[in-house]
Amino acid sequence: MTMSPSHSKHPVGSILLATDLSCRSDRALDRALLLAHRWRARLVVATVLEPTATPGGLRERGAEQREAERRIRADAARDDIDISVRVERGDRVATLLAIADEENCGLIVVGVSKHEGMGRAVVGSTIDALLGRSTVPVLAVRQRARRPYEELIVASDFSSASGHALEQAARLFPTTALSVFHALEPGPSLATAAGATKDDDARLVQARQRGDAQLAATALPAALREQVRFIFREGDAGRLLEAHGQARCDDLIVLGTHPRHRLLNLLIGSVAQRILERAENDVLSIAEAPTPSA
Repeated sequence: MTMSPSHSKHPVGSILLATDLSCRSDRALDRALLLAHRWRARLVVATVLEPTATPGGLRERGAEQREAERRIRADAARDDIDISVRVERGDRVATLLAIADEENCGLIVVGVSKHEGMGRAVVGSTIDALLGRSTVPVLAVRQRARRPYEELIVASDFSSASGHALEQAARLFPTTALSVFHALEPGPSLATAAGATKDDDARLVQARQRGDAQLAATALPAALREQVRFIFREGDAGRLLEAHGQARCDDLIVLGTHPRHRLLNLLIGSVAQRILERAENDVLSIAEAPTPSA
C-alpha cells in the first residue's frame, strides 16, 4: 500500500553522509545518493580525521581535502546531485554534529557492515554516540540501496518518543507505506477460554486501544492516519524484527529516541537495544525534542 503525499515534496534540503572512506561506507553512500536524488537535496559528505598534529599544517590538510574529495566524487559519480565535501580534524562526533548544524542538514546517514552485528558496531562507536547526542534523525545503513524503502516499520511502545518518530517518519517518507509495530509481552495463550479467539486477548485489546489513541493524537492528516496499519506480535521485539528483516530487507525500521540519553537508555529502553542488535534492515533513529523542564 502506497501512502498519499501529504507533506512537503522535499522533506529536507541537505543530507549529511558521515564516511571514513572505507568500503563499509559504500552502502551508506548509495542510500544517501538515492535519497538526495529523490528529495532533490544537497549531499554533504564529511570525513573527520584524528586530531593529531601534522608537520605539513595547512598544506597537508589541503592535500587531504583534495584526496578525500577526489575519492568521494569518483565513488559518487553523479552529476545530477549537488555534492559538497568536508574534511575536518577533531572529535569525530562533535565535529559531525557541528557540520550537520552548519550545513542545515535534516538527516545524518552512516554505514554499518551487513555482516557485523549492529550491537557490536554501535557500542563505543561513532554510531552509538550519534544516536545518543544527535537531535537530527540518524539513518544507519546496512542493506544495499536497490530501490526506495518499501515500507516504514515504526517500532512503538506508545510513548511520546515513538509517537514523535511516527510523525517524523511520515514527514520524511510521505509516499511510503507506514506500519506501527508493537511486540506483546509473552503471556498465557491468546485463546484459552472455550470459544475465545485471539481477538479476545486482553493484551491485544489494550494494545489496539493504545495504538488507536496514539495515532489519533498525532499531527498526521486524517487521510494518512486511515492508511496506517498496526502489526501486533507476541514475543521479543528484536527477534521478531530480525525475522521481518530476513523476509523484507527493503523495509526501514524506525525507532524513537531521546538525545539526552545514551543508547542503552532510549525511551523505548531495552526493546530498542534488542532491535538495534538484531535488525537486518536499515534503522532510522529519530530523537524526540527534550521538554523545557528537562
